[in-house]
Amino acid sequence: MIKWHKNLTQEKWNEYPLSKQMLMIGTEFARMLHQKSLESLQKCFERSFELLDLSFNDPKVKAGKRELFALRTLLNDQLNRGLRRDEIERCYQYCLQFHKLPDSGRQ
Repeated sequence: MIKWHKNLTQEKWNEYPLSKQMLMIGTEFARMLHQKSLESLQKCFERSFELLDLSFNDPKVKAGKRELFALRTLLNDQLNRGLRRDEIERCYQYCLQFHKLPDSGRQ
C-alpha cells in the first residue's frame, strides 16, 4: 500500500526508467543525511522503503532484484541498529551512478 507518495501508483512508477527510479530513491537517502529530528528521519526511511518496493515489483527490473533487495536490507539494518552516515552516503552514491544509464534522460 502506498502511504507517502499518494499520487504514485505501481503502474505510474513502472513507466519510469530504472535510472530515474534509482535517482528518486537516492533523493530519499540524501534527505536522510540532512534530517535534524528522528521523526523526519523515520519518514525518509519509510519513503525509501516504499520506493524500493515499487522498483522491486516493477516487471522490467529483472536482473537488478538482488541489488534492490541488498539495498533494502542495508536500509533496514540502518533503521534497526542506528544511522551510520557513511553507509547512507554509500547508498546515496550508489543510486547516483544510475544517471549514467542511457535511459536517464527519458521519462
